Amino acid sequence: MKPVMRYFVFLSLLIFCCCGKSRKKENVNGIWIPEVVDWKEGSFNTYYIKDDTGIIISSEQKMIKDSIYFRTEPGFNVMKGVLRPLADGKFLLPHRTLYRFIKLPGIKADEILADTISVVPSKDTAVRLSINNINFIQGRLYTRDSRESIISIVTEMVPDMEKHPEKFE
Repeated sequence: MKPVMRYFVFLSLLIFCCCGKSRKKENVNGIWIPEVVDWKEGSFNTYYIKDDTGIIISSEQKMIKDSIYFRTEPGFNVMKGVLRPLADGKFLLPHRTLYRFIKLPGIKADEILADTISVVPSKDTAVRLSINNINFIQGRLYTRDSRESIISIVTEMVPDMEKHPEKFE
């Protein structure tokens, strides 16, 4: 075989092997909470991810016995962004605030922040995320009412906030 022909065969095989592999897309959909929470304070971000949309709700939450109770009192903040894939199992979530109960000086309402999200390899079948280097797990311990409250904020309140931002100022 001539050297030129050998080169094309090698190049063809290399392209086929490298490009022929399909990337496994991790399912990151769901409600995510930090794996470790100081339940005395109970303030943390809850991430609701569906397809390529991420909603972040900052609020005070309580754990009673083995159940998590999502609370919107004394107040909460809502942020929204779109997941951008960076590499296998890694995403960037640029987001902006849609609603803020407490307006803090020096923080602009339209400021776009970004979170980095990675799928954490696990020995068991449960998917874990690392969001800004903090491990997150699925929020399976939420009560039914709490899950419904989170989903209601995402499906009803967030679209209303985007259509009528003046109502939430």
